[in-house]
Amino acid sequence: MEKKLFTRQADVYGAYMAYTDYEIGRVIQAVEDLGELNHTLIIYISGDNGASAEGMLNGTPNEFTTFNGVSMPVKDQFLWYEFWGSERTYPHFAAPLAWAFDTPFKWVKQVASHFGGTAQGVAMSWPGHITDAGGVRRQFHHMIDIAPTILEASGIPQPETIDGIAQRPMDGVSMTYTWDKANAAAPSRRTTQYFEMMGNRAIYHDGWVAATTPATLPWELSTATPPDVITGYKWELYNVREDPTEADDLAAKMPDKLKEMQDLFYAEAKKNQVLPLDNSSLSRWNTPRPNLTAGRKVFTYSGELIGVPASGAPDILDKAYTITAEVEIPEGGAEGMIVTRGGRFGGYGLFLSKGEFGFGRGKVVFLYNLLDLQRTMWEGPELAAGKHTIVFDFKPESPGLGKGGTGVLSVDGKEAARKSMEHTTPLTFPEDETFDIGQDTRTPLALLEYRYDVPFKFTGKINKLTFKLEP
Repeated sequence: MEKKLFTRQADVYGAYMAYTDYEIGRVIQAVEDLGELNHTLIIYISGDNGASAEGMLNGTPNEFTTFNGVSMPVKDQFLWYEFWGSERTYPHFAAPLAWAFDTPFKWVKQVASHFGGTAQGVAMSWPGHITDAGGVRRQFHHMIDIAPTILEASGIPQPETIDGIAQRPMDGVSMTYTWDKANAAAPSRRTTQYFEMMGNRAIYHDGWVAATTPATLPWELSTATPPDVITGYKWELYNVREDPTEADDLAAKMPDKLKEMQDLFYAEAKKNQVLPLDNSSLSRWNTPRPNLTAGRKVFTYSGELIGVPASGAPDILDKAYTITAEVEIPEGGAEGMIVTRGGRFGGYGLFLSKGEFGFGRGKVVFLYNLLDLQRTMWEGPELAAGKHTIVFDFKPESPGLGKGGTGVLSVDGKEAARKSMEHTTPLTFPEDETFDIGQDTRTPLALLEYRYDVPFKFTGKINKLTFKLEP
């Protein structure tokens, strides 16, 4: 096995593994090959939440269009049709498919108030201990019950301290009692569980569920002010012992029961530090947080630096900025990435061209990739041997999210190119890309110029690189 993650206690093997079906075929086979399958408790969870509706109504070849509030018409998506599913796309299926995948439950990912957003299938195997092979259990349980189940099965008590730090008792309840065939219809030992995400909330208690109806749709990213988090939601009531798919809303028929469940939700929310509730999304996303760059307007670097996450990089979104690179070119010229953030699915980069596809080798290029929908390029002169100063200055046309503006590329004090963009990226560059100086890690920013030559290392010398950010 590639990952030696096994520990043994009380005739039980336990392991943590990545959540892909392929690795799980492989892991189970490896355990069987070791002759240890009978000593291995396997808990397989089919997912971590309901199917995601974040592809909007039409789906998208690049999910970062969704995260930036951009909907792609179907006719435009055909531009990606021939290579859909390849490394050139970052696709996300349409919201109606997510709804279908969550059938027979209501709602989808992000909607923690309904089982379509939370319910997942679980299968458990432990030969010689779980004897009711293929048996079905209907008891209500939650993800937090997994750890207590493993601890009880292995005979390991819940830790009172770790590294001298006192631990809170686990809220989870062991599921080992369900393994006995005689307990197939036994009452669930988990009696109460709250749910909440961005204002969508629910409470389970002894076979009943009270839940709010979503006030906003997860596939519609909106800048509108959300409804009042307390009064702006309609509550529903279900008897999930008899109605596990939440089809028959009993709220109007049983107002006293609904009130009892609502009061229980707020009691559980208070106990678990959920209050005050917050149903904001865009403002929460854009709220400044303490990090390495908070409040800074000038960033200065020298030499090569790669793999910097977004929280440690200068943020050029929705503001004016100036990038100044002081470089030194050797005899014979240079090529390669000076600085970049992002990649194939959105971002920007300042580089010296490779000399293919009509470019002269060593020409100065600033490229802005708008979510793989449009690339705008400023081209400057080829740099001769010696020291040079490259400046890219961008000014938005007005304050706001994703506003267009004008960029000016200058080399050694002379303007080389001036272009305008109608739009810029409003909210986020791809979160799985990084800020790199001196090369381009992960996916290439350009469609043609150097896409087969990543990391496209800069062959000159970066003496100084400065970012200046303005409101």
